[in-house]
Amino acid sequence: MKRFHSAWRACALSCALVAGLSLAPIIAGATAADAAAATDGILITLDSAASAQARSLGGDDVNLLAESEVVAQLGQAGFEVSDSFESQGGQVVLTADTTGDLSDEEALAQARDIEGVADVQYNYVYHLVDIIEEDAANSAGTSRSGVSTLAASSVNDPFAQISDPAENNNQYWLYNANLDDAWEQAQSDHDITIAVLDSGVDLDHEDLADNILTDLAWDATLEQPLAACEITDCAGHGTMVAGVASAVANNALGIAGASYNADLLPIKVVDNEERQITSADLVKSYEYLFDLVDSGKLDNLRVINMSLGGYEDSQANDEAFHDVIKTALNTYDILTVCAGGNGNQTTTPNTGKMYPADFDECISVTALESDGTNLVWSDYNEFKDISAPGQNIRTTNMSGGFSTASGTSVASPIVSGTVALLYAADPDATPEQVRAALEETAVPVVDEEHDRTEVSGSAGALDAGAAVEQLVDAVEPEPEPDPDPEPEPEPEPELPFVDVDHEWYYPAIVYVYENDIMHGLSDSPRFAPNEPIVRQDAAVVLYNILGNGEKAPDCGLVDVGQDYYTDAVNWAVAHGYINGYENVATGEVTHFGVGDPLTREQLACIVANIARNGDPFGSMAKYESMPDHDKTSSWAVTNVVWAINNQIINGVELGDVRYVAPQNKTTRAEMAAIMMNCLEQDVF
Repeated sequence: MKRFHSAWRACALSCALVAGLSLAPIIAGATAADAAAATDGILITLDSAASAQARSLGGDDVNLLAESEVVAQLGQAGFEVSDSFESQGGQVVLTADTTGDLSDEEALAQARDIEGVADVQYNYVYHLVDIIEEDAANSAGTSRSGVSTLAASSVNDPFAQISDPAENNNQYWLYNANLDDAWEQAQSDHDITIAVLDSGVDLDHEDLADNILTDLAWDATLEQPLAACEITDCAGHGTMVAGVASAVANNALGIAGASYNADLLPIKVVDNEERQITSADLVKSYEYLFDLVDSGKLDNLRVINMSLGGYEDSQANDEAFHDVIKTALNTYDILTVCAGGNGNQTTTPNTGKMYPADFDECISVTALESDGTNLVWSDYNEFKDISAPGQNIRTTNMSGGFSTASGTSVASPIVSGTVALLYAADPDATPEQVRAALEETAVPVVDEEHDRTEVSGSAGALDAGAAVEQLVDAVEPEPEPDPDPEPEPEPEPELPFVDVDHEWYYPAIVYVYENDIMHGLSDSPRFAPNEPIVRQDAAVVLYNILGNGEKAPDCGLVDVGQDYYTDAVNWAVAHGYINGYENVATGEVTHFGVGDPLTREQLACIVANIARNGDPFGSMAKYESMPDHDKTSSWAVTNVVWAINNQIINGVELGDVRYVAPQNKTTRAEMAAIMMNCLEQDVF
């Protein structure tokens, strides 16, 4: 974002940090009682001509703007301009206060009449949604699974091993939200970024630091990098929210965040002195994110979490804030997930609208008890969208340790983390598809005492595993047409796999199984059709087809040990079919990439290495007709075009459109189909 003034507020150091979050049971936030929250001056958007003049003056001294005609007129009318920034559309936005006896309402009317002013609105004030820190770490209840299923599979984080909400240091919420099942299907693993607009974050927390994009973290209130600020979290709230979304998973420490290692981008929007949040700072935060995306510094931002809000009816008119939320969704495919509100935090929910949560473009989250019933004081109305665990959520705190907290502020990042998983499962999914997967797979909330089924817009309790499964199934490629169908096909053979249904991939899996090319997982009766195939397994598949038992010399790559894949990897490297990874510093190829998923464009290059033999890649027309062809890496384009023209890779069909999906991880089912294509078309 181009900034015309960044030094008008000195770094305030008067904020008392809530060390360890133990000084108060409630971390300051928004409640229904805050309805009298005020505005903080007005926002003035200049028209094109006035914006151009302001840009020409520019500089980091706000006094320079006084030379512009419109600012001079504002000064004569009793306004003092305190800040300015440029919007996505190139218009300059001013933050102004009145210097006389003008009320904000009178100020709005006068500012509208000044030449060069395109729009005027209040600079609304919002607050963090309260996090209620629990004295006890546990409460009675029943988790979905009752016992941990993660210990032998996805993570080694000690708290994530405990699914019983009655046990100390548990993460029951992983199981209630079915995240354990979701992780078996998809993991963010730094492929997706979650922006957290909040009170900041403890950048050095041992269970967060490896997932934080520290170089990009930003303090919107001071307009400077967060790492340069003496206070990086002025309330402790953001550190707790960030931990739920993406505490480092599988590091044998503390908790595992819902997203399974999405990158975290903290944006501090809470003022150190007043502990309030303004429209201006929220808009600047979104504009900062848009600039990062446009400049190429951030290419995987897919979800923004805001556990903040306000209950004033007039905040529905916060068009500047609402517009950037719409822009994030409609232009950048970024979903905004919000805490739905906490009533009075003890007994009474609020049923009025809360903003930004209840804007149509946002996903508004309500909170559930550990037994799956409604948290009684969690807000509800027809504008809420989904529910997630929100009682006794174990998460990170400002002392460098862990605390237990309740409220929609910690329910919201569970949903944000799940959104990250959905985009990791299918990077080409649209926000509409992701939202549909969340809501259509939600489980009805059964709560006889506090039944809200008829009055709440919530689709039900989050089921992350079912959501990922639905999204993946929705974007599977259509089956390849049989050019010579049999009028009376023979009965389909029985397969030994419990997870192979009669889907598009069934003939291909039958083909590779019967021809001894691909088999199921070694530790279970599963073929795992929708799981990514890793590089060493791809080598084994090719070796089964072409290797003829050849014993090639040891490839010498450091990550290739003595295992089931050794002969296959040595053979693939010796023939140049699959190349290893180069050490950038030395230029030497040192690693094969054992355990790394194989992308669709990488597979196209491997097949071309084997079969292309210098043949021309052919016309670009079919390739360029696919709307995402420009996502193909430059080194892979010719081989991808060749593979498409030879009907080896036919793309992924979504609706009526076929996509290359070059960066998608190749599933085992897709590997089976492509190998069948190669053999039946005599490519190999």
